[in-house]
Amino acid sequence: RAEAPTLVRVAKAQSGQITFIGVNVRDRESDARTYLAEYGVPYPNLRDVDGAVEPLYDSVGIPFSVFISADGVIERTWIGPLDEQHLLAFIEEIS
Repeated sequence: RAEAPTLVRVAKAQSGQITFIGVNVRDRESDARTYLAEYGVPYPNLRDVDGAVEPLYDSVGIPFSVFISADGVIERTWIGPLDEQHLLAFIEEIS
């Protein structure tokens, strides 16, 4: 929740230039839908129904962000909420 406004704002500003994808890894589906509606999340969100996503990226907690380049290379991971300054810097690094 702490980073949601930043993610929404940057996703809208960068629409068509980069792709954001959210993944619900622990919440019940109804809680995730409530969160998405509450914050007006404009990007696609998936539900990790079998718990495969966190181990795939060596996640140790949430929030957890993965920055993947256009050619599919994981460029950076981040544990914890992102502020706008870091988010934009990380985007710039892989653009």
